[in-house]
Parts: sequence; structure tokens; C-alpha cells
Amino acid sequence: MEAIDLAHWTPVSLLIEPPAPTIDWCNLSDLTFSEPFFGQTLIRVGNEPVSRELVTTDLGALRQIDAVAPGRDPDGFIFHISRCGSTLVSQLAAALDGVAVLAEPDPINTLLGLDPASVDVQLQVDCLRLLIQAYGRGRANARSFIVKFSSWNLLYLDVLRRAFPDVPCVFIARDPAEVAASILGGRTGWMRLREVPERAQSLLGIPLETIATLDDPGFCVAVLEQFLSAAIEADIPEALFVDYSALPGVVWEHVLPGFGIQPTEPELQNLRGVAKRDAKTPGNTFTPDGTRKRATLSPATAHLVEQRLRPLYQRYLARCIGS
Repeated sequence: MEAIDLAHWTPVSLLIEPPAPTIDWCNLSDLTFSEPFFGQTLIRVGNEPVSRELVTTDLGALRQIDAVAPGRDPDGFIFHISRCGSTLVSQLAAALDGVAVLAEPDPINTLLGLDPASVDVQLQVDCLRLLIQAYGRGRANARSFIVKFSSWNLLYLDVLRRAFPDVPCVFIARDPAEVAASILGGRTGWMRLREVPERAQSLLGIPLETIATLDDPGFCVAVLEQFLSAAIEADIPEALFVDYSALPGVVWEHVLPGFGIQPTEPELQNLRGVAKRDAKTPGNTFTPDGTRKRATLSPATAHLVEQRLRPLYQRYLARCIGS
């Protein structure tokens, strides 16, 4: 298949293995990415009565396709510290006609997760730019194109900003006691890295000797400390900082306009309806759960959160809209 024939196809998986990295492409140009996560959309595609063709290329295809059909820069980036309302933000954006949101595509994680000791950073930056632009090219008919990143991608802001120095960014956080309680009640992918210390050190920047001393609550707090610090120290003057407590109104009042999207009055009415549903399970009505979450923390974990994370969270709140 010629490069031009793949111009509007979407990278669905990236494999970094000898003898050479490969990308799987699928034609998803007719799809709306309505699920909370990119991977869930791929599951829906896999359950279709007729299977879609996959085409496998080497990594060089990113540049070859871009040469004949230049990719599209995103209109906005969503960063978050995990379990803090970012899915609500991305789902509200995706509820608007013509707004494409790609939420945590695994190929982006694969590129960002390369061992820093063995990767050429400039090559990584170039590949990230071409990969993300390829997602935009696959959404050619969308009026806006937004990428929501996985929480740990916060630690790679420098790489992402080198690839896209001008894309508007929003950061989202929540009371760390509620975040920690949610994670400890249902482990995230990065929590499982405590069992793979070398990978945790490479990906999350926590030294091996430190990991060896941590139980699950200690590891969770150590990682959230990294995430909050990365957000606070982000040198992006025009970035928008949002706290969970300001949702959902801040989305249509500030986040969407910051991405160049001005919802109409009928769209606003629809967004208010969407906000009443649970973002991760849209069939359910959203029920506030902060008090219940905090009550699940042991006294020792609650003390650790207050000692290690509360000061960082207060600094984060100082950067938030309306502070």
C-alpha cells in the first residue's frame, strides 16, 4: 500500500522490538471516538461484524505519509494526575459535534515509555510529533482535535513541549486524599510497576532503593508527588490549571474556549446533561464520592498524604483558574 493510501488511517498499535519497530494502522476515519478511552474504541471496532483491515509498516512510514499528506497539530492537550476528573473533561469535549478527542492512545505511551538511557531524544520528539499529527490527520473532518494523555505522561512534558511548543494545555488535579483513596481502591497501571522496580525507576523516576522501602500506599504517594511536582513546575505561562472542585462548569467556561471552542447555547444545554452522567460509565448517574473516598484511607495513609502531598496540592491550587 502506498503512503498516500494510509493518509487518513489511524495508528492503533506500536511495537518496539527487534529487528525494527512497527506500527499497525487501521482505517477509522468513519468512527466517532465516543468511548472514554482510545482502547475502548478499539474494542468496539474489534466487535464489529466485519473486521477492519490492519496494515503494518515500519516507523519510517510516519515520515513518508507526512511528506505526501501533512499531519494536523492538536488544538489542545489534557494532562492530569490520575483519578481527578480528566475523563469528564475529555468526555464533555467529545460530546460536541466535530470535536475529536483521543484519550490515552497506547502508541503514545509506548513512545514516551522508552528507556531514557537508550533513546535518542530528538528522534523521540520527531516520532511523537509525527504520530500525534497522524491522529489529527485521521480526524480530517473534525473542527477540533484534542489529545488527553495518561497521567504518567506528565513526567515527559519536556519531550511533548519540544514536539508541540504552541499547543494549549490544561492540567487537572484533585484533593490528593481522594485521588490516593481511589487509586488504592482500584490500582492504576502505574501502581503495578511497584512489582517491577526497574521499570518504575525508568518510567516514573523513583530510585530503586526508595521503591524497596515502600508499601502500596507509600508508592502511590511517591508517584503522586512526582505528578503534582511536574504540574506545578510546568513552565507554560499560558497553561490552564483546573481543580476537580471547579468541574464541570470550568470546562465550558474556560477549558473549551482555551482550545478555541465556543459552545453554542444548545451545546451548553447538552453538556450540562452529559455532566450528570458518570464519565467512565456513562450509563450511570454521577454521584459525588469525595467523602466516601477519604473515609477509606487508613490513619497512617491519611497522615502520609497530608504530610507529603497536601503542601504540593496547595501550591497547585495557587495556579488554578480563579485562585
